[in-house]
Amino acid sequence: MLNINIVEKEMCPLGLAGYLLVDKWVPVIIRDIALFDRRGFNEILKNNREGISSASLSSRLQYMVQLDLLNVQKSDDHAQKKLYFLSEAGIS
Repeated sequence: MLNINIVEKEMCPLGLAGYLLVDKWVPVIIRDIALFDRRGFNEILKNNREGISSASLSSRLQYMVQLDLLNVQKSDDHAQKKLYFLSEAGIS
């Protein structure tokens, strides 16, 4: 993964988009959240046809939150469950 400080300071939006699209999992996660309305970690993990691993999903979700592509909310159903939503930047 690219150091978040480099992304924030040195990459223009086009450079960032190119970098993210080279990563196999970022577009898949965006698809699962945006098109298939999968919000929880386990929901994304278990319903993903591409077979993303738990570790890869966890690191990509954290990375996407750091880049402000995703917003995180706590679930009303379970205290430890997080729900992921695309931010304005993620939609763009």
